Amino acid sequence: MTGIQHSRCASWAREVELSAAGTAPRTDIFVLVEHPLPWQPNLDADPLLHDLEQVAKANAGEGRPVRLQAVAVDADVPLRRVVVLQAAVSPFTGYGRSEGVGVVEDLPALVARLVAAAPRPPASSAVTDVLVCTHGSRDACCGSMGTRLWKELEETLPNVRVWRTSHTGGHRFAPTAITFPDGNYWAHLDGAIVRGLVRRTLDPVEASGHLRGCAAFSPAAQVADGAVLAARGWGWLDCARFADERGTRRVELCFESPDGERGGYDALLEEGRVMPVPDCGADPATATKSQAELTVSRMRAWG
Repeated sequence: MTGIQHSRCASWAREVELSAAGTAPRTDIFVLVEHPLPWQPNLDADPLLHDLEQVAKANAGEGRPVRLQAVAVDADVPLRRVVVLQAAVSPFTGYGRSEGVGVVEDLPALVARLVAAAPRPPASSAVTDVLVCTHGSRDACCGSMGTRLWKELEETLPNVRVWRTSHTGGHRFAPTAITFPDGNYWAHLDGAIVRGLVRRTLDPVEASGHLRGCAAFSPAAQVADGAVLAARGWGWLDCARFADERGTRRVELCFESPDGERGGYDALLEEGRVMPVPDCGADPATATKSQAELTVSRMRAWG
């Protein structure tokens, strides 16, 4: 007898209006490594990528979370590119970018050098890189929907580096992407939405509805940060920002704008639904992981 077929995880998430806020993996240093397809479902199973991740973590410094992302390249290309996107310790002003190229044997030393270097400030706040998850061996939704989105964006965002990348987490929100230098994770995308995010023409309230969070912040701070984006507009992403959790479900965000304005926001959060995190095509009732939805119940500006 054929087993019951359940809807894809991304379709289910849309149907139940699952909130994506606060679901971005906390990361200070992203290491992008060109690596040919196909990718293993778990990148750790690839000896080279496993070793490069360990090298990156060893050179990152105490308390600096690292995330390695494979990015697609033709197998016959002799030189592989490594791009490191690194946030300053505090306040957050974006992810600085550095890169290099080398043959496979040179990659460990290249990763070590780029990760150990002092973070560079971003040249501007304009989007330079878009990472679209297309990791089909990990999740069918990302493999199909993500690949279609990547192809469309390659043709319609000519001045932005659009990368086909490995698992970014949150496959139930497919198609997903990460933008840099802002370090924002985004959910339930299509070509028009991404172009609006990159060009800052999308209404900030609508944009915040697709925002999973800025990787430089904790989940609670990500939720508060998204609420301020909706209230204040795109200029919020140009500000130097510092987030501090002031006890259970309270976040303080301090900022300084490019023109010298200083202030902050005091946000109270509340927990809503506790929702399953299902595998793609599996019955959500059998999920072993769950997600508590967080929303801002009150926000006060000061300064």
